[in-house]
Amino acid sequence: MKRKIIIGLIILLVLVGTGCKKSVTGDLYTETNIIINSDGDVITDDQPNQTPLDDGTQVDELTPDIGPVTPESVNNQEVQDQLLSFLETFHYNIFFSQRDMTEGITDSDRIKFAISYIYQNEYQELKFDTSKFILYVPEQRVEEIVQKYFGVTVSNHASFEEEKIVYEAGFYLMPAMDTEWNEKPQIYSVEMDDDASYKVVISLYNSDLQPTRAYRTIVAVENNRYILKAYTPIVN
Repeated sequence: MKRKIIIGLIILLVLVGTGCKKSVTGDLYTETNIIINSDGDVITDDQPNQTPLDDGTQVDELTPDIGPVTPESVNNQEVQDQLLSFLETFHYNIFFSQRDMTEGITDSDRIKFAISYIYQNEYQELKFDTSKFILYVPEQRVEEIVQKYFGVTVSNHASFEEEKIVYEAGFYLMPAMDTEWNEKPQIYSVEMDDDASYKVVISLYNSDLQPTRAYRTIVAVENNRYILKAYTPIVN
């Protein structure tokens, strides 16, 4: 799966001169009937605008009816589809790693996930420095995404040297980039945990449909939303 984000950003730059106004982040965006979605595709007036919602819902397109975790729900196909969709969001935002997870999911993990999520789904609303090709991700939106997907509050904002992400004056400054995924997750099993959470095992498959790696995850249900509590790589 290839995210054509660079194409979308270039199109945005071309359109800037055709009538602009300030976005909520202080950047300029065009007053035009053309909209570019998170895949870099152009949406015109005869197509639906799939702009992400900001009301705390877990799924941007719709709000699933998420019930409590029960012995019966683990075998419900609709629940399994929801869990797969939820966990795919983490996979496609560079979340699952092969490192030792004895320390659990860290603040850094959550923040980098949120930055990636905002970059891919909401980049039209981001301030963009055209001279340096740098995007500005607001820390407030990062905190909202972390709360939405992890159910916790960010305790410390910092830069990430390896990813070339700089934290400065309430923003995360990151270079625009193109990302490609050659693996797709599938659910291997779903069980009920002792604390009424889901224990979900996912396997990643390459383009040849060969399994490459797998993870155990713990997904809780809080306020009609799925929350990722933990994950552990499965080592053969």
